[in-house]
Amino acid sequence: MGSATTPTTVSTATMPTSMTDAEATRLGLKTYFHNVAYYLGNIPLLSGTSVSGGVTFGLFTPYQTQDGLWHLKFSIQATGTSAAAQSFTFATVVSKASYGNQAFTSSEQTTGTAGLKGSHTGVGTSVFNQQFGAAITTWSCSGDVVLEAKPNWAY
Repeated sequence: MGSATTPTTVSTATMPTSMTDAEATRLGLKTYFHNVAYYLGNIPLLSGTSVSGGVTFGLFTPYQTQDGLWHLKFSIQATGTSAAAQSFTFATVVSKASYGNQAFTSSEQTTGTAGLKGSHTGVGTSVFNQQFGAAITTWSCSGDVVLEAKPNWAY
């Protein structure tokens, strides 16, 4: 007989490669890339002046927590030639409005004295804001933010 800490049967965990796309997405085990078509042909796409030079790397992992909220882990590297205040729009990703401005990390990768001043999502928008001390040309950011809903490109 099992106890609270000793089960009577041992289950074998499903290998992530054997899961459906929807199962793997919900558990945070499926990654998506910038500008690649996924569910129903929808595309996770970054745009805006801060990515005017292009996205050199964009990796996104949506997942759902037990309370039903959708989150998004992301890692992005891009080039752009905008002024000190930079933002990018992430198509169909809307930050949870009731959570206010959610912070994420950013860094500039150019030589000089740009200096990061802060990064946060817009409240209930698809806009992710970054504030640097001066104009930069290459930057990266990563984070984990709560969303209003599952992105339409995620299975």
